Amino acid sequence: MPPGSPASPAPIWMPRIRCGARAGWGAVAGIEYGLQAAALHGALAAGEVPQPAGYLASLRGVALLAERLDDPALGALRVAARLERQEEGGLIYGFEIGSEAGRMLLSGRAAIALPRLA
Repeated sequence: MPPGSPASPAPIWMPRIRCGARAGWGAVAGIEYGLQAAALHGALAAGEVPQPAGYLASLRGVALLAERLDDPALGALRVAARLERQEEGGLIYGFEIGSEAGRMLLSGRAAIALPRLA
């Protein structure tokens, strides 16, 4: 660690994360972007504590409001994931993808199943 850095930094906790991306596929690929943002949020929120891999259990309320996400007119994509519920066996995240100008392109909710720890 660099001199002057804390031996163990305080864990980061925030209920929402926002990311930017450039796409290359149809709008349905945006679901993966939302799930990756949720996974990143979970890892950051856990601090230095290793987390088990989660598994997509279901998608609900998915709204594809654009045909493609790689239209240059959309600019950089804005990806957001928010933790809506957390229990021992899993998580529920809401996710949204918008254009640089603020147009909503995709939204939905995902249930993530977590393995039981021995």
